Amino acid sequence: MKKKKWTYDYDKECDQLFVGEYPMVRTAKLFQLNEDMAVYLDKNGNIRGIFIEYYEIDLKKKLKKIAGPIFKMENKNGRQI
Repeated sequence: MKKKKWTYDYDKECDQLFVGEYPMVRTAKLFQLNEDMAVYLDKNGNIRGIFIEYYEIDLKKKLKKIAGPIFKMENKNGRQI
């Protein structure tokens, strides 16, 4: 199986972050983990994407307080998100 490139898309207006394969596998299903997070899983249970709502407002601030940056992602201009 050819590995697909993972990408991210952050919608600042809605404060939603998607990190995952592009293009997404057609058979991937969305599974809600809690009210703010969901994962896309393929038929074998492999994670194909992650969706986080209220990323900047809620999750990112909590993660920095607990453990510092877990993911270091930069946009095209080199700004960390």
